[in-house]
Amino acid sequence: MITYKTIQDLFDDLSISKPSISDGFNIYKYSELEEVNKRIFEPHRKRFFSINFHVKNVTARRIGYTYFDKLDRSINFNSPMQIFNIEGEKRIGKEGFGIFFNSEFLKEGTHRFNVICQFPFFKLNAIPYYKLTDEHFIKINDAMERIYTEFIKDEKYSLDIIRAELIALLFFLKRITRIGSKTIELRRPEKITLKFEDLILRDINSDKTLAYYAKKLNITPAYLAECVKKTTGTTAKKVVIDYKILQAKALLKNTDLSIAEISMQMGYSEATNFVKFFRQNQGVTPLAYRNS
Repeated sequence: MITYKTIQDLFDDLSISKPSISDGFNIYKYSELEEVNKRIFEPHRKRFFSINFHVKNVTARRIGYTYFDKLDRSINFNSPMQIFNIEGEKRIGKEGFGIFFNSEFLKEGTHRFNVICQFPFFKLNAIPYYKLTDEHFIKINDAMERIYTEFIKDEKYSLDIIRAELIALLFFLKRITRIGSKTIELRRPEKITLKFEDLILRDINSDKTLAYYAKKLNITPAYLAECVKKTTGTTAKKVVIDYKILQAKALLKNTDLSIAEISMQMGYSEATNFVKFFRQNQGVTPLAYRNS
């Protein structure tokens, strides 16, 4: 399976030749897409965040284990390393926008773990597809148009304006996609998995059992495990581990904390236990990862 390491790699396969004003950001209109590399339609991963805003779309998509095909007037999100592919008719769509950015574009020194914590729709396993009300659709469309227009201008301060517009858009999306929002109806397993991920991030620095999370959600551990497996294709334990590893990577790469200090911050009383956990799941020690 192909992994797009940079935004430019993706745009090369999309056959979009216009220059970007930043390595960490790009945007296109669906109308720009004509002859694209067929790899775009196959399952792939990206090492950056993406937002797809559909005005009128004819293709079905799968992100992770979520399949959706009614894409008109909707928005979907793709976190780094989530599997993405287009099913059915091999066309991107007719009207809409695609936005791509890395965490450093929002603010220097920002790790993707921080973005995922700040904006829940980018969680590792959250449902990434939302149907929009007329009011929300108009506001998001206007924001996309402003960002695209500023991107094409490429004038003095354009990058700063785009960054500010993108951050404002992300916070607006956070408001309308929060749990309990009427923007989308979730199936029960998906809703439980989403709340489970919220609890993990809330208690990320402590070692909680599956029974603890199940009690918080007023369900049995077995049902929680079933819901997570059905929604994500993996185990509840693996979801917890993925978040802990992501947090550890953020602390190792974006802080000057010692291994012992990181161990303590992540809830380990002994640094050796943290080193063992990291090595078992990443194949290298925390220090080796930091120095890589």
